[in-house]
Amino acid sequence: MAARDGAIVSVQGFARGETNLLLERLYIERSLSVNTAAAGGNASLMTIG
Repeated sequence: MAARDGAIVSVQGFARGETNLLLERLYIERSLSVNTAAAGGNASLMTIG
């Protein structure tokens, strides 16, 4: 991960059967997807304003 180019991303690993997920991470990803679709699929439109 340290040698990877591009955006800084966090890594979250799970053991088999782990159920303690950080739900806010999924919620944020979902809201960004919906907002991008509402902007016609053009993410650059979301940075205007």
